[in-house]
Amino acid sequence: MKPIEILRVSVIAALLPLLSGCFTQVVSREAIGSKSDWFLPSALYKSKTDGSLAVEGTLTKAGEQNSQLAYLIIPQKVLVAAHLQTKGNVTFEDIRSLSSQVRQEMYLQKELPSVYEKITNIENKAGMDVNQRTTVNIGQAGLLPFAFVFDAVTFPLEIYFGKKIGEGLSNLQ
Repeated sequence: MKPIEILRVSVIAALLPLLSGCFTQVVSREAIGSKSDWFLPSALYKSKTDGSLAVEGTLTKAGEQNSQLAYLIIPQKVLVAAHLQTKGNVTFEDIRSLSSQVRQEMYLQKELPSVYEKITNIENKAGMDVNQRTTVNIGQAGLLPFAFVFDAVTFPLEIYFGKKIGEGLSNLQ
């Protein structure tokens, strides 16, 4: 194979990933994302009336530096669904290990209702993500149609370059 053909195959092989639909993929990755707040527990409370739990801790909102006192309320039905024992032996790791579907039933409050009594302080400061939500970057989402059109227009070039690479590789043998 001639050096010019090797150079051509190398250039085409280097450019091929740029023409493989990745513009739409990159733009969509930037357009749709997720963020969540961070909750760091400090104490565990139990309701005198229904057996639900509340976790006292500091809440840091996504993208912010300041944290605030908050209470993560864990309803009894969540504890039952997760087959947790609620007689004082629940650790924060147990609460943190709940499935995301079950954890959706939990909610945050700024103040703790008077029906809760403190069980224990939480020594192990392992935090967890809360308030997970999907975000949409409008500017990037607006570029999605253009990225799709660009990928569709360059598709015939991908086929052409792919054939050239195939021919170049077959000539190497």
